[in-house]
Amino acid sequence: MGPTRPLISKIAPPELPKVVWRDALFETLDRKAHYAVTWISGMAGAGKTTLVASYLAGRKLPYIWYRVDDGDCDLPTFFHYVGMAVKRATPRKRKPLPPLTPDYLPGLDVFAGRFFDNLIARLSQPIFIVFDDFQKVASCAALHRLLKNAFFKLPPHIHVLITSRSEPPSAFASLLANNRMRILGSNHLRLNLEETRAILRLETGQPISQSLSRKCHKQSEGWAAGLVLMAKGMPHDRRPPDRRRLAIPSVVFDYFSSELFEKLEEAVKAFLLQTAFLPRMTIAMAKALSGRWDAGRMLAMLQRSNRFTEKASDDPTSYQYHALFRQFLTTKALAVMGEKEVLKIKHHAAMLLAEAGWVEDAACLFIEIEDLAGLERLIRNSAMTLIGQGRHMMLENWLGPLPADRLAAHPWLLYWWAVAGQYRAPYEARQRFIAALKAFTSRSDESGLWLAWAGIVESIVNEWHDFSVLDPWIDWLEDRTRSGAAYPSLQIEARVAVAMTVALLIRKPEPDAISPWVQRALALARKGDDIDFHLQAIGWIMTYEAWMGRFDTVAVIRKESRALAKSRRAHPPMMIHWRWIDISTRLCTMTGKDSILSEVADAIALVHKTGLYAWEHKFFMPGIFAALLLSDFQTADAYLKRFEAVLDQAPYHGHTIYHHFAGLYQLLSGNILQARAHAESALRLAEETGYVLACVICRIQLAYIRHLQGVTDAAREILEPAYAVARRTDSALLKFMCLMVFAKMAYDQKDAHQGLAFLKKALVLGCRHRFLTMVWWWHPELVAYLCAQALINDVETDYVKALINTHHLAPDPQFADLEDWPRALQLRTLGTFQMCRNGTPVCFNGKVQKRPIELLKFLMAQGERDIPIDRITDNLWPDADGDMAASAFSSTLNRLRKLIGIKTAVTLSNGRVSLDSRYVWVDAHIFEAAARRAFARVSGTADREKLEACEKVIGSYHGNFLDDENGTPWIIAARERLKNLFLDVLKAAGRYREASEDWDKAMAWYQKGLSVDPLEEHFYQRLMACYYRQGRYAEAARVYGRCREVLKNHFDVPPAKATEDLYRRIRHADNPCTRSVDLV
Repeated sequence: MGPTRPLISKIAPPELPKVVWRDALFETLDRKAHYAVTWISGMAGAGKTTLVASYLAGRKLPYIWYRVDDGDCDLPTFFHYVGMAVKRATPRKRKPLPPLTPDYLPGLDVFAGRFFDNLIARLSQPIFIVFDDFQKVASCAALHRLLKNAFFKLPPHIHVLITSRSEPPSAFASLLANNRMRILGSNHLRLNLEETRAILRLETGQPISQSLSRKCHKQSEGWAAGLVLMAKGMPHDRRPPDRRRLAIPSVVFDYFSSELFEKLEEAVKAFLLQTAFLPRMTIAMAKALSGRWDAGRMLAMLQRSNRFTEKASDDPTSYQYHALFRQFLTTKALAVMGEKEVLKIKHHAAMLLAEAGWVEDAACLFIEIEDLAGLERLIRNSAMTLIGQGRHMMLENWLGPLPADRLAAHPWLLYWWAVAGQYRAPYEARQRFIAALKAFTSRSDESGLWLAWAGIVESIVNEWHDFSVLDPWIDWLEDRTRSGAAYPSLQIEARVAVAMTVALLIRKPEPDAISPWVQRALALARKGDDIDFHLQAIGWIMTYEAWMGRFDTVAVIRKESRALAKSRRAHPPMMIHWRWIDISTRLCTMTGKDSILSEVADAIALVHKTGLYAWEHKFFMPGIFAALLLSDFQTADAYLKRFEAVLDQAPYHGHTIYHHFAGLYQLLSGNILQARAHAESALRLAEETGYVLACVICRIQLAYIRHLQGVTDAAREILEPAYAVARRTDSALLKFMCLMVFAKMAYDQKDAHQGLAFLKKALVLGCRHRFLTMVWWWHPELVAYLCAQALINDVETDYVKALINTHHLAPDPQFADLEDWPRALQLRTLGTFQMCRNGTPVCFNGKVQKRPIELLKFLMAQGERDIPIDRITDNLWPDADGDMAASAFSSTLNRLRKLIGIKTAVTLSNGRVSLDSRYVWVDAHIFEAAARRAFARVSGTADREKLEACEKVIGSYHGNFLDDENGTPWIIAARERLKNLFLDVLKAAGRYREASEDWDKAMAWYQKGLSVDPLEEHFYQRLMACYYRQGRYAEAARVYGRCREVLKNHFDVPPAKATEDLYRRIRHADNPCTRSVDLV
């Protein structure tokens, strides 16, 4: 037996014999106007199918024919064959329509909408779509709803013809109400007298009298099939049957028996009774079942003579009996042959159908005769194909009604029953897998045993509930592996290897246990040709490598997976799975971080578009985390609310994820009490579900929250088990995260030595593996504080700066003036103006940047935040009126933000503008703040710390503010303000250097003061005093001479009296003054 084959008859029109053209009905069908659907209903044999087929043939219209049967209640089967029909009608469209796999079932309406949109797009020319025998899906409400929605969207060039023995379903009422559908009922289909006469003439080949026509018309009541039956059995005198009325089905059966069947040769009768159990048959099948070598000739004869036999297809040539005729034949066979012989024939027929690949018909016969061994063989050979087509429900429908004790004796039926239901009901599927494994074990069926074990693991993972139940199955496989058990095939080994990798990742991710399985799983997945399985394997392996912090490996595998995901052969569920893995792993490397939020939104939109709703809450996870990483609290809150809305439908571990991220959101929002409540719930749930590495993340979060609440000892008790797991699993990333939290705890406890030790260990790991974020947890203030400590202590500074730049981290307030802290924009204004963006000097291209740079310089010159817009416009656009000035300001601000590259670097709030120090570093602002702090320090008693602060401030003044700029009033004002502040610090600091008799340092500072302002007489006085105290009278006298000359040249005034008094004392060195020189 091979895989299931397309049933060509299902999508092929019936072979049209010579028929009577029903011109009046043809004209009615022509007048379709605004209708999208024509519903043609009537009793069996009313001529519905013949009418449609003859209309399309007579008008030479293009069409797609779809023969509806009971199997179409299985929606994946329906979409599968509709897709085949469309492909047959549009052979140039190579890509098939998508199958309805279990992933789409939660969003069935979305899938159907996309399916029919795709179908409509392929049918660009006028065409009819025929659904024949629609009554066979009368109970399929879901199909009715989907088709109704599709019919509302049909464009004018596509028209649907539906034939049915019943009235339209209630779901189609809106189509009628909106004039999108019309009905041709029994009254329309009933033959008129002239049509009756024409059919009688056609069937008998003889002239028909008006009287005979009237009698036949009256007895048949215009029923086409009854009239044809009457004509075929009509005696040569042309008398109509004596019966006054025709009934269904007894009259037809009686007629089949007395007027048709009994008149056939015995050989033909025997052939019909034997082959009637085949819903459709090839010539070879008919030969095998009947034992007649001339079966092909006999079927052709029956078809040519219109003995209710029609040709189903030409490739291969196959036939089928009219449904009423076949029902009559099967009933007759039971009466003639007896139950035992009929059972043998049915069994043989089922075997022939299975060998031909007509799986549905074969399965129905095997179930009917309760041949479960035959059904097991059939399913083993066809189940993979059916599963690949998304027809899981069909398998469940076959197997579900069978008695449990009968199923227990056939483990492969149990196995495939479990496979069919593992996405819809994973817990029940797991029990079936376990039962199948036990049965396979007792039969020593190695293939079944390994596959059942993999199914058990996959069901537990799909359930996403209690992962601890994986443990005995991990032990089971380890025991078999140690015993040297062999795998029957590479495909089975690959399934087992991937399942074991997933189980170990969740429960026992220690490297000695999991690493060999990871390598084995990846190697085996690459050898196979199943792209979906390959992507599944890659996804889990990328997840493991990301948990371990090996992002170089993740990058290599991601490149491989990207190519696979773009393959035409990858199904949408696996493509969405790959997107989740791709986004999640990139969050760990921060690759393309600015686009991740939009990609999450696109992925969620794709989930809704495809109807794969099971993935929606999983994308909330990277969406929330990405938003929090980017400080986009509004988006994070929106995703959390959407997550909470679907929490009731989410698996148990989904609750863990929700509470963890709700806790992180509250933590970063400053709501510690709410953060703790969520974090405690997340840890409790994580430990209950048993995902080991998830527990580590939950512990890290709860530990830090408890530390912030002031219970650091309790926090360490929570964190230490997480660090133990990180070490045991050798996860560099988790060790890095734990060490960072340990370091912050130590620093906050004033244990700088221990804090630095932890920090060094963490940053060595971070630098080695290029960790630019953490996994599923983040606290920017913690990271910023530790980065500042690292820069101060010269620990992995290049890596630390990369970490800061990646997240645009703002320094902790106590390190606000840390010059080594990298900002997005660095502005040097003390001396020559220079702008650096991310460490690289910015070159300007002429007048294009003049106004934005002028605005930037004005903001720097103000030396404060919250600068009113009015002040800006008054200084930069003094001649413009209010509206023009406001417009010019708005345009210039946008250009400045674009120049900087970060919109939030320049903030505008309540009519006030500020430079955000998180992104913009201005040397003048840093100098001014530090100078004021230093000046405050030296106002009291001098000490080493105060003098070091002064020295640092003095060393940071590299020149006057924008010294190379022309003197606009606001630049001059800022320049003088900063210069005077610098000179004040020099004066005060110099006096304390003198007090400690550090003459050289004091004189150096005074000389620096004169280099900034040569007219400042105070520095001449202090220099003279310092020389005097050292007995260097000549040098002191030269300073005086220089002072007198400068004042004479610039102001034409003599030195001040204090300067002159000091000079006189220097001249009378033989009569030294007292040590007090506080005359100036």
